[in-house]
Amino acid sequence: MNLNKIITISYIIFFISFSTNLFSQNPNTYLNYKGNCKITFPNTYTKKESVTKGGLVVTKVQTQKDGNAYMFSFNVHNENITKIGTDKILDVSINAFNNRLKGRIMKTETFYYNNGDKKYKGKEIKTYIAKSNYYVFYRAMIINRIQYQIIIITKDENKNSVGNSFFNSFVQLKKH
Repeated sequence: MNLNKIITISYIIFFISFSTNLFSQNPNTYLNYKGNCKITFPNTYTKKESVTKGGLVVTKVQTQKDGNAYMFSFNVHNENITKIGTDKILDVSINAFNNRLKGRIMKTETFYYNNGDKKYKGKEIKTYIAKSNYYVFYRAMIINRIQYQIIIITKDENKNSVGNSFFNSFVQLKKH
């Protein structure tokens, strides 16, 4: 076999393996470079953006599966908001969220997200909405200028394996 044939075959093999990897990404994985994040939903998702009165762009992504709702949102602040104090911001976020739902917080816990370089503190609540008989699992964390929120709404009192997989699928991307 001559060198040109070997090179041609190598290019073909490279292209086939590259295109297979390119198209094999899970279609339920939401990827956003502006938010430096990706998360895998248990079903196909929809996305919308809105702007707050203060001009903050909020990206919301959601889906439903088996009667449960799975949501993810993030917003990029103009400055590093962790200077205000991560605990304070997370507490405000949790309380505002729960007040809108008119829920009863059943459990609050701290978790740490490790992006490989550093651990970031987050908070998770489990709240119960008596009026509709739903449980809501809400996770909030702040990494530099970005606030992330991951939410599951379910009739189940505990997160199931799908919910745990959804929460654990969040990845903060490295700066590109």
